[in-house]
Amino acid sequence: MGNSQSKPHVWSDFEIIRELSSGAFGRVLQMKLIQTHDVVIIKRLPFIESFPDSIDLCVVMEYCSGGNLRNEIDNKMKQMTIKDRKMCTYKHLFFILSGLNVLHSLGIVHRDLKPENILIDSDGNAKIGYFGLAQEMASKLYLKAVGTKIYSPPEAHLLDKMTMESDIWAVGVIAIEMITGQHPFEGRTQEITISNIKNNKYCQFPDYVEGELKTMIMKMLNMV
Repeated sequence: MGNSQSKPHVWSDFEIIRELSSGAFGRVLQMKLIQTHDVVIIKRLPFIESFPDSIDLCVVMEYCSGGNLRNEIDNKMKQMTIKDRKMCTYKHLFFILSGLNVLHSLGIVHRDLKPENILIDSDGNAKIGYFGLAQEMASKLYLKAVGTKIYSPPEAHLLDKMTMESDIWAVGVIAIEMITGQHPFEGRTQEITISNIKNNKYCQFPDYVEGELKTMIMKMLNMV
């Protein structure tokens, strides 16, 4: 995409490949930078009236061609041997936790970590996406609970609050899903799953979830 000294890009520098989604808050487009042929994702937001001229705000992001982690768990990892699934989990956890470490070092809580919001790039590496609910802690002790309920920890449901530890808890849930294909607090309905989360009532881990991996995940989920 060029260095920091290059001229800022304008809309005509890009060519639309396809529209990925659209709604009240704008359009998400897969586009190609004509000069370099780089493929990117651009979120085009409705025009901003506060500027002297009505303009659209466009956010350019990396295109992750591997889809999201939900698709990988449901369609790819379930077909793997237990050994390969565990190795894939270790790899994804490394990248997810590395990204989360950067966020937390900046004082930011993501607040909506789930497989759908973890993107997979062309090299098969996991990257944290969707920061619509992310918020800086600043001097606050905690933030208001938001996000997807079955990936929100007990304190989000019981006390309506989230901290950086809430992100870690969500990664623990994601880790178990990657290894077993099942949410660790899964119930017959979402309401039962949420009740299980509130009461820390989790499913028994399979025997192959063992050793340091099991200890790490249990610590992430505050089970020890």
